Amino acid sequence: MTCRSGLTKPFEMMTGIDQGEIISPLLWIIFYDPLLDRLRKSDLGFKISAKEQLDIYEGLTRDKQLRFPACGYMDDTSFLTNSKLDMERILKIADSFYTLNDIKINKKKSALLIRFKEKKKLKNEINLQFGNEEIGIQPIQHNGSERFLGVWINMYNKSQHIQQQVKNEINDKGILGNIMDIRLTSIQNLLLLENNPLYSIDNTTSHVIKKFYKESFTMRNILLIKENNFDLETDNTIIERFKVEGGPTTVRSIISKDTYVNNFKFLQNNNIRYIDQIISLSKRYLLTIKELEDRKYIRLNLKGKLSANINNYEQIREELTISPHTYKLKEYIVKQIDGVDKVENLRGVEIIPVIANTRKDVPIVIELNTGGSLQAVFGRTRKVLPGGLLIAMHMIPITTIEDKDLILEKCQGCNITTWLDVPEAMFSNQERSRIPCIIMTDAKNASTFSRNKWQNGINHYNILGNEKIIFPGISGQIIQENFIYDRILKQQPYLYKSTYSKIHEIIPKDEISVLNNILSQFLKTGNYQPMTNRMQLCKNRLTTTRGRTLKIYIDGSVKFNKTENIEAIFGLMIYDEDNKLLDTIMSTVEDWITVNKTEALAFLAALLIIPENKEVTIYTDSQTNYDNFMAIKQQPHRNNLRDILKFGTSNHIWAIIKNIISHQNLDVKVVKIKAHAEDALHNILDKEIKERYADIQGVNKLEVIPTCAEYRYVLRWNGTIVETNIRRFIRLVTQTIDKLIDLLKQNGVDAKKIIKEDLIDLPMFQRAKDTNEFCFIDMIKGIFPLSLSRIILFFIGVSKEKLARMIGIEILNFIFTKVNSSVWKRRCEAMKQTEKSLGISKMDKKKTDSIFMKEKEKELQSKRYLGNYPLFEGLISVKEHILFGKEILGFMGCGV
Repeated sequence: MTCRSGLTKPFEMMTGIDQGEIISPLLWIIFYDPLLDRLRKSDLGFKISAKEQLDIYEGLTRDKQLRFPACGYMDDTSFLTNSKLDMERILKIADSFYTLNDIKINKKKSALLIRFKEKKKLKNEINLQFGNEEIGIQPIQHNGSERFLGVWINMYNKSQHIQQQVKNEINDKGILGNIMDIRLTSIQNLLLLENNPLYSIDNTTSHVIKKFYKESFTMRNILLIKENNFDLETDNTIIERFKVEGGPTTVRSIISKDTYVNNFKFLQNNNIRYIDQIISLSKRYLLTIKELEDRKYIRLNLKGKLSANINNYEQIREELTISPHTYKLKEYIVKQIDGVDKVENLRGVEIIPVIANTRKDVPIVIELNTGGSLQAVFGRTRKVLPGGLLIAMHMIPITTIEDKDLILEKCQGCNITTWLDVPEAMFSNQERSRIPCIIMTDAKNASTFSRNKWQNGINHYNILGNEKIIFPGISGQIIQENFIYDRILKQQPYLYKSTYSKIHEIIPKDEISVLNNILSQFLKTGNYQPMTNRMQLCKNRLTTTRGRTLKIYIDGSVKFNKTENIEAIFGLMIYDEDNKLLDTIMSTVEDWITVNKTEALAFLAALLIIPENKEVTIYTDSQTNYDNFMAIKQQPHRNNLRDILKFGTSNHIWAIIKNIISHQNLDVKVVKIKAHAEDALHNILDKEIKERYADIQGVNKLEVIPTCAEYRYVLRWNGTIVETNIRRFIRLVTQTIDKLIDLLKQNGVDAKKIIKEDLIDLPMFQRAKDTNEFCFIDMIKGIFPLSLSRIILFFIGVSKEKLARMIGIEILNFIFTKVNSSVWKRRCEAMKQTEKSLGISKMDKKKTDSIFMKEKEKELQSKRYLGNYPLFEGLISVKEHILFGKEILGFMGCGV
């Protein structure tokens, strides 16, 4: 074999080399070393250099450098160099080596990584001379990576590709989302919540978390969101998926926080969330522990009793009831739940028919229909005949029916049924004499008291003497209610409603037409959503229009930006392949108005109306729209919530756009055009949008559902969706709060004891309370002085309010026109001259400051202009001259 020192001594290969044999890499090194050695001696390759200091005082240095041409292992080789020419020289040497050793390689499968300045755009294809052959090769883009020996390499040392691979693997088939759903469901059950924890956790639940789950990372994070006034936009699909049927009035909304926390473990052990789980079906009585033991959802011990964590149940009784003997609910509690918590099923009560337990002396409740009314009476089974005929001893309560310790005794005779109706052979004379009153009826008309008590008959330890029976903790009222409601629901089945509505989730739904489904998925629907209906009509028209291609021009506009009067409109114009206008759509924008948001909404609207059978080109002058679209097309992976919250602006809108692009079969191309340039059709749209501002009240708003499959939990703060980067948003809020606290301290207010009156008394709000100051901004808002309104009514009559309003409108119009032309424009010109003479720049006026301009005063006083005149005093004079006068009507003169 040939190596650096020449030929080795010959040796004989007796057999082949096993795969994985240790000699394999050694033989490869020996075999491949001539190429690597030749390249090292060629003075080619990537040059690494540094200057070595020889004499720091004399400034003497020398270069230390190294050439690194290649690295490789087995069939993977990487060549590195500083220039294209050197790369071609290296490839020529490599090609000669491959030819010499009869090595076949696919040159076109090579990958090329180039490092330029990131802003420099790479060519789509670069031609390289690879030995005797010229190959065209597409370089890896700036944000792309190439794998070498299992390691992904990026020329700018970026790791996004690796990070995304990890995310894609985690998110494969929605695994991460499913894990989060399971985690939230677990938290929902632990905290006894009626719905998703992100929506349902309230102040009471937060105390439960702090006491029982203070180590739970997820729960503490949810609390952190709530405590800082963040919440989530409601998503009806999540609400429906996490909803626990029942109620809807929860236990924690009825009882006090302390009582709820003290009883939480008891409630949790028995999965009690709603108040109707611990009250009677009539919603008039609280259930005792003994009565709760008959509910299906209660967990009982081996003895069939409820014994765990019941010590604090008396606290619930004291808060909700008026009597410890009857457990009757307080009137305000009844009013709170009556009409809200409907009785549509038995709420866990199980009615056991007598036919299922024919033992003697089992306590039962029997249906009697006397005079057309349903009654429930008590008894004890004596015999059930084979044909289903029940003969029972009639029992009557000697306590009030509401008392929680029911005591029954034999009825001494009430003629419901007489012994004359019973064949003599069935009962002896002695037994007939012991039972003065019997009931004979169909066994279907009777049920046992309980599913787990007295199934084997009466416990004789509970018998008071020979004639009476006591049922501790059980009310006759509750027994009768359960029985009567069961009968009513069976006789009128249309009143029954199951609490297991989610059973329908296992039934496949018919496919809804794509045309309607897309719009209803992302836009609010209904009779009061004119823009959604308008979009539907437009999509229907485009679906049936002739021709294969469509052009959609989109644009967004913002007026009075960075002012309290800010307003925005976005629009679309749709053309066919012959540039014939097919439709125009305009919409207003609200909340967090920015140019990027209006452009994003326009882009979203365009995607929503695109039919699947058309080739569509969208023209936009927004670089953000174009860049985001290209990024989505190149990386159509699923974002996680962290990515979305780190997004720059309009994150929920772009999450929806990404969902549409990734999952809908749309043939879309986006073209970036220059704003206000040569494109005539885009200029028409721009002009049309500007003209719509004159009648902006007549432009409807596109109502977007903020949630989508990739962004179910849309973050809100104080009820408003957070549409910007979450870190930037929190930083902005906290900085604003810090400045407010500093301002309060300057005015002698303790920030920890701030009340509303303190804020109103701040100087920044003083002008709003001063009726003797009136400025142009007040006027264009349409503010009309109350004193002037009273003067008008005095002259025309107090009953003519409509005429007074018309006169007021005319006065405001007159003031606006006259002041705008005679005062405001001249004032603005004068102020420009004043600012120019004082050396006040636009940057000076834009600097952040408080109402007293403390920060600006400190900075500007360091500057001096002609005559040693501080710029700060100049700005104060500018501020003072904004006001028209101290008297509210003084500036009007005789014009009125």
